[in-house]
Amino acid sequence: MNIIKRITKNRKEVLQGKNTCEYVIVHHTGGSQKLWQSMLRYFQKADYLSVHYIVGREGEVIQYVEDKDVAYHAGQSLWKGRANMNMHSIGIEVVSNGHDYTDKQREAVLELIKSLMATHGINKENVLRHADISGYRGKWDIGPNFYTPRWGSWEGFQSALDNSMSWPEEKAMGQTWVQKREISNGERPEDMITRGEMFVMLHRLWKKIKGLE
Repeated sequence: MNIIKRITKNRKEVLQGKNTCEYVIVHHTGGSQKLWQSMLRYFQKADYLSVHYIVGREGEVIQYVEDKDVAYHAGQSLWKGRANMNMHSIGIEVVSNGHDYTDKQREAVLELIKSLMATHGINKENVLRHADISGYRGKWDIGPNFYTPRWGSWEGFQSALDNSMSWPEEKAMGQTWVQKREISNGERPEDMITRGEMFVMLHRLWKKIKGLE
């Protein structure tokens, strides 16, 4: 696939050659397209953007950090007892407010991740959302509208990463709870709670019980 390279110059913030590249973490940028473009221009001018890849609205893919270098896209994170996922993952930011995505973006993300899996020997189970590793901090990306209705769920998207498998609807996998709630491509129902948000709610409840909040 066509990847535009705008690699960050050598700076102390980037740890060169220290990324184990065992995982791929998918994010959305948040904010409006106009706001993000303004931020992007600022970071480009500053010559530092701490994420490996950005996928734009037209499916364009731009790389800012080499795969084997550490970018700080994950922040505080934890997955199966492993902390600081920045050291072990490649970060992909999809330009979106978290509710609205284009089909071109979906296709570009799918193909980019397939390429990264082949290059670094990454298992599809190690393709995660920011919410998976930082849900306890209230992170809910990538928004659920990213994988509906074509894949139906994050697990459906992971399955689509396997070239030997057909699309979920072709395998008659049935609808997930996300599809049943009839989420449109442009909105997120106020009463919908993601896994990350539920984790935060339970954590706050625990703190109240312990008298810590």
